[in-house]
Amino acid sequence: MDGEDGSLAVSGPRVLIVAGSDSSGGAGIVRDVETVTAFGLGAAVAVTAVTAQSNRRVTAVQAMEPALVTAQMEAALEGGEIGAVKIGMLAHAGIVAAVAEVLEHHSTLPVVLDPVLASTSGKALLDADGVRLMIERLLPRADLVTPNLPELALLTGTRDFAESVEALMQLGIRAALIKGGHAGDTAEGTMFGEALPQSPSSPLGETCRAERGDEGSAGAALYGNPSSGPAGHPLPKGRSGNEQHPPTFSSNRDICSDLLIRRNHPARAFESPRYTGTLRGTGCMLASAIACGLATGRDMEASIRVAKAYVTQAFREGQRDVISSATRSSAG
Repeated sequence: MDGEDGSLAVSGPRVLIVAGSDSSGGAGIVRDVETVTAFGLGAAVAVTAVTAQSNRRVTAVQAMEPALVTAQMEAALEGGEIGAVKIGMLAHAGIVAAVAEVLEHHSTLPVVLDPVLASTSGKALLDADGVRLMIERLLPRADLVTPNLPELALLTGTRDFAESVEALMQLGIRAALIKGGHAGDTAEGTMFGEALPQSPSSPLGETCRAERGDEGSAGAALYGNPSSGPAGHPLPKGRSGNEQHPPTFSSNRDICSDLLIRRNHPARAFESPRYTGTLRGTGCMLASAIACGLATGRDMEASIRVAKAYVTQAFREGQRDVISSATRSSAG
């Protein structure tokens, strides 16, 4: 149906993606738009940074001017029915401030924040002032924050899982989905593992074990070998923890658990199979898929369940493609 100005009107809610571009197409806005489209929704974008990268390394990063990010967001919010916002890479404090200021004028809009902090090689993708401002202005505003374990430690300043969760709640967050791809990487069940592998094929994206292979490896390099972390006791699928016995990451190495932490709610575990391959951009996919659920009126838990199923299917199909490719190669 056409709009009053003669333009083509888009029906249904759209998701505003505020993130950086990935020239290889494996992560960032490309993955976000791909995910939103797969859910049958429209995507609007506000580009925060342009990156030049291959599957092995980041060679250049150019951040946008904060005023340009503001203009993109305002135009998207004015021009279409935005049902939710997904935030990824923000590059520096100026952009964090710009994004926060726009969102202050849209206080009821659901926001999913995926805190992109560093690349595989340890290159910072958000400066120190930006991290501080994110903690002060965006973490409390977001309806959901989706850190992996290394990002959780970077945001809270502690490697102890229980302490980091408590510190995160004290920062005023509404909810956090703590991605457990790093949990159980050693027999002791420490948070990061003895030595996190750096897959050469996952620079600005995610791996099946780490949910974000880049920031995870960078976090391990920054923090070394933590001495404490989740106990690793299994939680029955679909069951919630409580204040006396909060859920922890499954000790079953074939299971990947993500934990939903909210005020005045029991913590809840969302489990999926752990795959041995790598797939870039799954953190982008997960956050964008959750934003799609919130945009269409699903509650938080339902949005996460559907998003987890979507990412799990992506891993399954990716693994099947790898097997198929290997079979063809061996046959040839």
